[in-house]
Amino acid sequence: MVLSAIGFNDAGGLNTPNDGLLFNHPKGIATDNTRLALADSHNNRVLIWNSIPTTSNVSPDLVLGQTNFTTNNSGRGGVSSGLEAMNWPTAVAIYNDGTDVRLAVADTYNDRILIWTSWPRSSGESATFALAGPDIGWPWGVWTDNERLVIANTGGGGNVFVWNRFPTSNTTIDWNFDSSGEMGTPRSIVSDWNSFLAVADHN
Repeated sequence: MVLSAIGFNDAGGLNTPNDGLLFNHPKGIATDNTRLALADSHNNRVLIWNSIPTTSNVSPDLVLGQTNFTTNNSGRGGVSSGLEAMNWPTAVAIYNDGTDVRLAVADTYNDRILIWTSWPRSSGESATFALAGPDIGWPWGVWTDNERLVIANTGGGGNVFVWNRFPTSNTTIDWNFDSSGEMGTPRSIVSDWNSFLAVADHN
């Protein structure tokens, strides 16, 4: 039996079974003013609406991290997990430069950032690649201005990593803020990249 849950490997539903609308600890949310993405953390998935809902309880168009709206098993296994799997995703960012639309997901418990270099078209679609390595641990926040990529890296003492160009492969970090060790667990990021970079440091 399972206590305090709908069932084993069952995300449930809000209005009908498995409609994708019963969230479990939703965390990060992102939009490019057309699409909407939500990190549904404890269901180990990211929900995608290809158009921002304008009425209540519109079911998502697709799900990443799972192959359907029913399952919620974690893709536990760290950086060696398959690129279709997620383990407690906490943040999402949408890159849209007018030509390319990309998606970044902080796959927190797998110690990596999943990147789709084109917009996902089907449920369970694998990421193109993962940003991973010894420097990335428990990433929590992710942000882009359609040029750069910034992540809040809570593991390893707490850092904010910057790629000057949105990566298209598992590439080297360009900037490491907090080499002085003054952050605890950085989480959320916001910036206009002209005058400020703001980081919510949880601890």
